[in-house]
Amino acid sequence: MDDGAPFFFLAPVNVSRARPSRRKAVFQRHDHAIMTQPRPLILVTNDDGVLSDGLNRLAEALVPVGEVIVCAPSRQQSAVSHGISLHEPLRVRTLGPQRYAVTGTPADAVFLALCEICPRRPDLVISGINHGTNLGTDVFYSGTVAAAVEAALRGIPALAISQQLPSIHDVSPQESEEWQKANPWDPLEHLSPALEGLLLETAEFAAGLARTVLARPLPPRVVLNVNAPNRASRTFHVTRLGQRMYRGCVERRVDPRGAPYYWLGNTVEEELDPVGTDSWALAACCYSVTPVRLDWSVDPTFVWGAEVPGFTRLLSRETAAAAGQGR
Repeated sequence: MDDGAPFFFLAPVNVSRARPSRRKAVFQRHDHAIMTQPRPLILVTNDDGVLSDGLNRLAEALVPVGEVIVCAPSRQQSAVSHGISLHEPLRVRTLGPQRYAVTGTPADAVFLALCEICPRRPDLVISGINHGTNLGTDVFYSGTVAAAVEAALRGIPALAISQQLPSIHDVSPQESEEWQKANPWDPLEHLSPALEGLLLETAEFAAGLARTVLARPLPPRVVLNVNAPNRASRTFHVTRLGQRMYRGCVERRVDPRGAPYYWLGNTVEEELDPVGTDSWALAACCYSVTPVRLDWSVDPTFVWGAEVPGFTRLLSRETAAAAGQGR
């Protein structure tokens, strides 16, 4: 259903032969079912902070799809991966109707929203739109992907949406929460025209994908990691994770008191684009949709010479049977 209205299956009724009172009762029950069925509840979060332009474009595009609640970190939290705050309290600030800022990580924001803020269990969680890609090994560091993973671990379908930037100057600002309070978000500022157009198109893609996932739920513990190209596109590929080779760098500096401090960073040393990978799809100016399974384990029949001196490896019945078939 392209208009987002809920669809209900009703047994066929031969209206031409039904008595008028019977026909009226059938349609009254149908209307009541539509009126009482709640709209899908969609939780929106990110790792760029609650004032991010990408998050706001995404939330706006999802309004026709369902009831939207925004719960996101109060400030920039990129590359924090799946960290959660166990040793310090979290605080929540209400920014408006159905809009909350959390003083924690993306996983914190989802955890808190699911347990405390949302009025009912969300039907879908979408993290994004991230300012920058999350390709290949990026998924292990990404707060955007981690927020979606947190939802999937709790049995809720989840998407992570990231935007390839047209320019390095379009990165999301990393100002402090104090700066954000003094400078309220203005939708007419911050965005370059090129990035604004891309975010609007990516938000449209995300809303369409959300409709599909709501109609046909994902398998358990599977997250869709979406990357959008830095040029307009109306095509997409379903892909696998690619390979990005980074050269780690550490910049050592000295503060005014003579004590050293360090900036960590990465630069892409090599980006391999084998056919069928996420980076390959972006290079071809297509959206990349990568299903990511949360079970990282390898088939236990995988053998690489698994011997430990002084210890005996035991095989489960299934593993032993599979190993016997492989001989």
